[in-house]
Amino acid sequence: CSPFYLRDHLLYAVTATQPDPAEPTILTVWQGREAGAVWEALADLQSDSAAVALHLPQDPVTQPILLATRNRLIKLSRPDAPSDPIAQNKAEAAAQWQITQHFLPEEVRITGIVTTPLYVEEYNVFLTTTQGIYEGCDDGNGNAGEWQQPWPEIADQAMVGLHCTENGQPLYAIGVGGMIWQASIVSQKKIGGMSTS
Repeated sequence: CSPFYLRDHLLYAVTATQPDPAEPTILTVWQGREAGAVWEALADLQSDSAAVALHLPQDPVTQPILLATRNRLIKLSRPDAPSDPIAQNKAEAAAQWQITQHFLPEEVRITGIVTTPLYVEEYNVFLTTTQGIYEGCDDGNGNAGEWQQPWPEIADQAMVGLHCTENGQPLYAIGVGGMIWQASIVSQKKIGGMSTS
């Protein structure tokens, strides 16, 4: 649901369809209004995988939608706050969204997307992946710098979760099988290495 659900009553979902096995999978991003009573398609995207991670950062202006499929991070955002935040039809909805994307190395698969309450100020994005955790900074317009692996000691681990403090510092990372890594106090100040606990 929207991070502002109490105010806007919006829900979001992604469906994957592949009418022909020889064709790419179509990922459709949906917005549900009136607490899910009415749904409309916002965008159709192509992927070679039906697996998708969906995340909604706390940004009341551009109201971004972050999606990840395979090694690709896709951002849908509104360049300007629309006067009517609920489009009346699919054509109007598609016209309101700007789509940008970023790619990690081909062998990496994104398992999750994490932003912090400071996203609207710093546009920092963490990606849990099959090869550790990646960190990137989005300028708010979908332009990201290079993606870095800030914790090389877990770069060979498949990670599925990351918990950050309210001030945006990584606190715990969760790997496949339930293994938990905890950031040390020193590392938190540097936003650096994680240590196995």
